[in-house]
Amino acid sequence: MSEQFSRAVRKAFVKLYNEEKIYRDAYMVNRSPEAKTVLSDLEVEHREMEGKMYYIKYFVDGKGDCITIATVRPETMFADAAVAVHPKDKRYKKRIGKHVLIPIINKSIPIIADEEVDMEL
Repeated sequence: MSEQFSRAVRKAFVKLYNEEKIYRDAYMVNRSPEAKTVLSDLEVEHREMEGKMYYIKYFVDGKGDCITIATVRPETMFADAAVAVHPKDKRYKKRIGKHVLIPIINKSIPIIADEEVDMEL
């Protein structure tokens, strides 16, 4: 984004916040194309659905090996900012701090440690 556009977006959000039309909190939101709005996680009725799991290989930058990512939303890979692994997971411990390439666009992103990662998944 250009600096001018970024400033305009920040200014608009500050104005809406000051007018109490939006607020900031720590919860997920969901974009609803049907309702043409954003709904908080509290307003969404969650239901389990069977979906297809996709497995994508992210090659370690400068090496021949890879990390396989499992996702139900492969289209989001182009927005990936990092690959998170559990710091105690022996399979990935030596890769923390290295970089992988996002497939197709070959953009380099870091491999980071995050204790929230489920090692069993």
